[in-house]
Amino acid sequence: PGALAQAAGGGTGDCEECMAELSALRDEATAQSAKTLSANAALLESRAQVAALDAELESSHARVRSLEAQVASQALEIQHWREGARDEGRGEAAGRAEQHRADFEHCEARLAQLERDLTDKEQQLASMHSSTLAGDAARVSSLALAAELQEKLAAKDKQLDVLQAHADNVTCELELRQETLRVFEARLGQVERAALHAPDEHSPPAVASFAAPAAEPLPRSSARTASL
Repeated sequence: PGALAQAAGGGTGDCEECMAELSALRDEATAQSAKTLSANAALLESRAQVAALDAELESSHARVRSLEAQVASQALEIQHWREGARDEGRGEAAGRAEQHRADFEHCEARLAQLERDLTDKEQQLASMHSSTLAGDAARVSSLALAAELQEKLAAKDKQLDVLQAHADNVTCELELRQETLRVFEARLGQVERAALHAPDEHSPPAVASFAAPAAEPLPRSSARTASL
């Protein structure tokens, strides 16, 4: 009975050790799940930023196209006024000097105004191109961040799978050890009852040979950590 009690006590210690390790694995799996959720949130935020940058970039492209169309239209108008000014200059030589001179001055003033407007539009267009380049750079940066977060998320998922598999193994090991402990306790109870009902208190009761089911060795925490 003493040997069986000692073996049962050893089985209880092994079960407690398995339960402690299983609890630690579950805590670690919970922490990994929290990190995975955080990485998912950061990834969604990065994707939202990329979508916003795409929309802003498309708006910038639309404004650039509009400015380019305005520049082209004003260039045509400038050409028209120049041709008109040359025609008016020839008409002035034909005898309508004063009226055509006034028209010519008006054309020159209009031409100068159009050239100033064209310069302003070109400056706005250059500014829009700079903003577009900056938006492209920000979009590339956000895409790189999203890709990095995606890789980290995949790595966390793999770690979580490994932890879950190890936790399942420890659970199976714990069940085996608990079954062994129950067998030991049942056998110990039989031996104690046999000892109580023995006719001679000084003669040891006959105990049948008993071999407990061998439990598989529990992986050490260091080996688990190295595998992760």
